Amino acid sequence: MNSKTFGAMIGILAAASLSFSGCSKAKHSAVTGDKESAAMQQRAPAEGLEPVDFRTGFLEYRNINNNELLYQPAVLLKLKNIRKEDFPENVKFMATFISNGEEWATATANFRNPTDTPLQPGIVRQLRLQCSVGYKSYLSVPKADVRCVIYADDKKFKEVKIDSRILPSNRF
Repeated sequence: MNSKTFGAMIGILAAASLSFSGCSKAKHSAVTGDKESAAMQQRAPAEGLEPVDFRTGFLEYRNINNNELLYQPAVLLKLKNIRKEDFPENVKFMATFISNGEEWATATANFRNPTDTPLQPGIVRQLRLQCSVGYKSYLSVPKADVRCVIYADDKKFKEVKIDSRILPSNRF
Protein backbone atom coordinates (compact mmCIF):
# COMPACT_ATOMS: atom_id res chain seq x y z
CA MET A 1 0.00 0.00 0.00
CA ASN A 2 1.47 3.36 -0.97
CA SER A 3 1.52 6.47 1.25
CA LYS A 4 -1.33 8.20 -0.67
CA THR A 5 -3.65 5.22 -0.17
CA PHE A 6 -2.63 4.93 3.49
CA GLY A 7 -3.23 8.67 4.03
CA ALA A 8 -6.65 8.46 2.37
CA MET A 9 -7.62 5.50 4.58
CA ILE A 10 -6.58 7.41 7.71
CA GLY A 11 -8.70 10.40 6.59
CA ILE A 12 -11.74 8.16 5.97
CA LEU A 13 -11.34 6.43 9.36
CA ALA A 14 -11.01 9.78 11.15
CA ALA A 15 -14.16 11.12 9.46
CA ALA A 16 -16.06 7.92 10.28
CA SER A 17 -14.87 8.09 13.87
CA LEU A 18 -16.16 11.66 14.25
CA SER A 19 -19.55 10.84 12.73
CA PHE A 20 -20.02 7.75 14.92
CA SER A 21 -18.96 9.57 18.09
CA GLY A 22 -21.76 12.09 17.59
CA CYS A 23 -19.47 15.06 17.11
CA SER A 24 -21.66 18.04 16.30
CA LYS A 25 -20.99 21.56 15.09
CA ALA A 26 -21.21 22.82 18.67
CA LYS A 27 -18.48 20.45 19.80
CA HIS A 28 -16.46 21.24 16.70
CA SER A 29 -16.72 24.96 17.32
CA ALA A 30 -15.55 24.44 20.91
CA VAL A 31 -12.54 22.51 19.62
CA THR A 32 -11.64 25.11 17.00
CA GLY A 33 -11.84 27.96 19.50
CA ASP A 34 -15.13 29.61 18.52
CA LYS A 35 -16.08 30.07 22.20
CA GLU A 36 -19.11 32.29 21.66
CA SER A 37 -20.78 29.81 19.30
CA ALA A 38 -19.94 26.91 21.60
CA ALA A 39 -21.39 28.71 24.62
CA MET A 40 -24.64 29.38 22.77
CA GLN A 41 -24.95 25.75 21.68
CA GLN A 42 -23.85 24.14 24.95
CA ARG A 43 -25.38 26.22 27.73
CA ALA A 44 -25.66 24.65 31.15
CA PRO A 45 -28.87 22.61 31.50
CA ALA A 46 -30.02 24.38 34.68
CA GLU A 47 -29.46 27.79 33.08
CA GLY A 48 -32.88 29.30 32.63
CA LEU A 49 -34.39 27.60 35.70
CA GLU A 50 -34.92 29.89 38.65
CA PRO A 51 -35.83 28.49 42.08
CA VAL A 52 -39.09 30.21 43.04
CA ASP A 53 -39.74 28.47 46.36
CA PHE A 54 -38.78 25.41 48.33
CA ARG A 55 -40.01 23.60 51.42
CA THR A 56 -38.31 21.03 53.53
CA GLY A 57 -39.58 18.65 56.16
CA PHE A 58 -40.63 15.05 56.61
CA LEU A 59 -43.23 13.18 54.59
CA GLU A 60 -45.13 10.15 55.84
CA TYR A 61 -44.40 7.06 53.79
CA ARG A 62 -46.31 3.83 54.30
CA ASN A 63 -44.56 0.70 53.09
CA ILE A 64 -47.46 -1.69 52.52
CA ASN A 65 -45.16 -4.69 51.98
CA ASN A 66 -44.13 -4.81 55.64
CA ASN A 67 -46.78 -2.48 57.10
CA GLU A 68 -44.20 0.09 58.17
CA LEU A 69 -44.72 3.84 58.53
CA LEU A 70 -41.66 6.03 58.02
CA TYR A 71 -41.11 9.77 58.29
CA GLN A 72 -38.71 10.55 55.45
CA PRO A 73 -36.85 13.83 54.88
CA ALA A 74 -37.89 15.61 51.70
CA VAL A 75 -37.30 18.76 49.67
CA LEU A 76 -40.06 20.26 47.52
CA LEU A 77 -38.84 22.67 44.85
CA LYS A 78 -40.65 25.09 42.55
CA LEU A 79 -38.58 25.96 39.48
CA LYS A 80 -39.58 28.58 36.92
CA ASN A 81 -38.54 28.77 33.28
CA ILE A 82 -37.08 32.28 32.96
CA ARG A 83 -36.04 31.82 29.33
CA LYS A 84 -37.92 33.51 26.50
CA GLU A 85 -38.42 30.11 24.84
CA ASP A 86 -39.55 26.65 25.96
CA PHE A 87 -37.25 24.70 28.28
CA PRO A 88 -36.97 21.34 26.50
CA GLU A 89 -33.96 19.87 28.34
CA ASN A 90 -34.11 17.30 31.07
CA VAL A 91 -32.11 18.20 34.14
CA LYS A 92 -31.34 15.34 36.52
CA PHE A 93 -31.56 16.47 40.13
CA MET A 94 -29.86 14.38 42.79
CA ALA A 95 -30.18 14.96 46.51
CA THR A 96 -27.85 13.56 49.15
CA PHE A 97 -29.38 13.44 52.63
CA ILE A 98 -26.89 13.69 55.50
CA SER A 99 -27.47 13.36 59.24
CA ASN A 100 -24.84 13.65 61.96
CA GLY A 101 -21.97 13.33 59.49
CA GLU A 102 -23.42 10.20 57.86
CA GLU A 103 -24.89 9.92 54.39
CA TRP A 104 -28.34 8.39 54.66
CA ALA A 105 -29.35 8.01 51.05
CA THR A 106 -29.63 9.76 47.73
CA ALA A 107 -32.77 10.57 45.79
CA THR A 108 -33.07 11.51 42.14
CA ALA A 109 -35.72 13.26 40.10
CA ASN A 110 -35.87 14.25 36.47
CA PHE A 111 -37.05 17.78 35.80
CA ARG A 112 -38.59 16.64 32.54
CA ASN A 113 -39.72 13.06 32.00
CA PRO A 114 -40.00 11.69 28.45
CA THR A 115 -43.79 12.15 28.51
CA ASP A 116 -43.66 15.74 29.82
CA THR A 117 -44.03 18.65 27.45
CA PRO A 118 -41.26 21.27 27.37
CA LEU A 119 -41.79 23.87 30.09
CA GLN A 120 -43.22 27.07 28.61
CA PRO A 121 -41.68 30.48 29.41
CA GLY A 122 -42.78 31.88 32.76
CA ILE A 123 -44.33 28.58 33.93
CA VAL A 124 -43.39 26.82 37.19
CA ARG A 125 -42.85 23.08 37.65
CA GLN A 126 -42.61 21.31 41.00
CA LEU A 127 -40.06 18.70 41.93
CA ARG A 128 -39.90 16.39 44.95
CA LEU A 129 -36.70 14.85 46.30
CA GLN A 130 -37.55 12.36 49.04
CA CYS A 131 -35.09 10.24 51.02
CA SER A 132 -35.71 6.48 51.13
CA VAL A 133 -34.57 6.35 54.76
CA GLY A 134 -36.56 7.77 57.63
CA TYR A 135 -37.66 7.64 61.23
CA LYS A 136 -40.18 5.09 62.47
CA SER A 137 -41.75 7.52 64.94
CA TYR A 138 -42.99 11.07 64.46
CA LEU A 139 -41.48 11.81 67.90
CA SER A 140 -38.03 11.71 66.28
CA VAL A 141 -38.86 14.48 63.80
CA PRO A 142 -38.53 17.47 66.22
CA LYS A 143 -35.02 16.30 67.20
CA ALA A 144 -33.92 15.54 63.63
CA ASP A 145 -30.70 17.03 62.32
CA VAL A 146 -30.73 16.38 58.57
CA ARG A 147 -29.38 18.45 55.72
CA CYS A 148 -29.62 17.94 51.99
CA VAL A 149 -27.14 18.75 49.23
CA ILE A 150 -28.87 19.09 45.84
CA TYR A 151 -27.06 18.70 42.52
CA ALA A 152 -28.36 19.60 39.06
CA ASP A 153 -26.64 17.49 36.41
CA ASP A 154 -23.76 16.77 38.83
CA LYS A 155 -23.20 20.45 39.68
CA LYS A 156 -23.99 21.69 43.18
CA PHE A 157 -27.29 23.54 43.03
CA LYS A 158 -28.36 24.18 46.61
CA GLU A 159 -27.76 23.00 50.18
CA VAL A 160 -30.60 23.14 52.69
CA LYS A 161 -31.33 22.10 56.24
CA ILE A 162 -34.41 19.88 56.53
CA ASP A 163 -36.99 21.53 58.79
CA SER A 164 -38.06 19.48 61.79
CA ARG A 165 -41.72 19.39 60.82
CA ILE A 166 -44.08 17.02 59.09
CA LEU A 167 -45.18 18.23 55.67
CA PRO A 168 -48.93 17.89 55.07
CA SER A 169 -48.50 17.08 51.36
CA ASN A 170 -45.91 16.23 48.73
CA ARG A 171 -47.05 19.37 46.83
CA PHE A 172 -47.06 23.07 47.72
